[in-house]
Amino acid sequence: MSQYKSTDTAPASLLPGVLSRLERRQVYRTPTLSVQELVEALSHPQWEMRSAVVRALGELGEQAPYEPLIAALHDEHRLVRVAAVRALGRLGERVQADRLVIALQDHAWEVREMAVLTLGERDEPAIRPLLQQLALQDTNSDVREAAASALSRYNATRPVPVADHQAMARTSALTMTMPATRPSLLRRLTHSYLLLKRQIVLMHKSLWIGPPLLQLLWCLLSFYNRGLTPDHGHTASLYLALFTTISAAAGTAFIYGDENDPGFELTLSTQTSIRGVMFARFLLVVGYNVLLSACASVALVLLYGGGFWDIMQLWLGPLVLLSSMTLTLSMLIGSWFALAVALIVEVSQSFVMNTQQHWPQIEVSFSTNWHTTPAILGLAAMLIAFAVFFLPQRLRLSRL
Repeated sequence: MSQYKSTDTAPASLLPGVLSRLERRQVYRTPTLSVQELVEALSHPQWEMRSAVVRALGELGEQAPYEPLIAALHDEHRLVRVAAVRALGRLGERVQADRLVIALQDHAWEVREMAVLTLGERDEPAIRPLLQQLALQDTNSDVREAAASALSRYNATRPVPVADHQAMARTSALTMTMPATRPSLLRRLTHSYLLLKRQIVLMHKSLWIGPPLLQLLWCLLSFYNRGLTPDHGHTASLYLALFTTISAAAGTAFIYGDENDPGFELTLSTQTSIRGVMFARFLLVVGYNVLLSACASVALVLLYGGGFWDIMQLWLGPLVLLSSMTLTLSMLIGSWFALAVALIVEVSQSFVMNTQQHWPQIEVSFSTNWHTTPAILGLAAMLIAFAVFFLPQRLRLSRL
């Protein structure tokens, strides 16, 4: 989605920009253009235009040019290659299977999945070993499921009797007339659990790698060449609060991926609420950082003594507040702007300038208001509610 033009400062302009690009793309999907004009448009700099051209060429049937579609299999953008595989599949016997088999080795799983679906429509025995290999060994679960589905269609060669068709039609009509029932509490909880579990895979890997790396940096800064005195323990606690707050704020600023975010596509194709996806990702990022920071706080208590809550209250409230702030700002304006604001707020509350020395020194010292207080938690709750219930109506995906 991030490929759509946007001013990045006026969310109201997002919809006109999207509609404008869709309108330009629609030109290539109308029968008014000649084959030569479509072939020339394959060099368009925007990938969505090239994808629309490939789709249009695939709908020409016998008049579709063969070589340009083969060349589109090597396009730099994966979604253009997906469209090329599908377009070649529509040409039927004109395209040899080995041309499509090449797409099974594409590094993008979307291309491999489309190649599996396209080859699965051909009843060729030579393809079955390839599909069996993909069903067992492909690194992506969607590709494995598509290969298994194609193999099951190969085995289902017996035609369905007419009586069975009539029975299925009656069952379908009966199902459509049945009143809708509200899902039970157990089903809702199960759906929420599956949504959380699925988002772990869909979210960018850097969201899981970054926090431990920052924790490692905190360890190096806090414990290198330092003793186990209470003063050192207090300094280590301040550094922990600083790093963990920045880590959580950066993660929530980029909980949406660029271009075609899988979680956002899920909301478009199913009944999954975009609010549910957004809140699930927020909980995962914040909860992950809270868990890491809690473990670090336990380590500080064991090393230096003191109370667990005395350390935790230094970072819990600021972490939740800055995370909710970056979540809101990333959707209103942009991810990098949200992260910059979070850094400015954190630095302004975490550092002071000591002018008592001969040379001014910057020291880590939290503001008296920058702790876990009811006011900070209340403000964080309002920002979360604003982001979850209002912003999805004017959502813009953040850029990575």
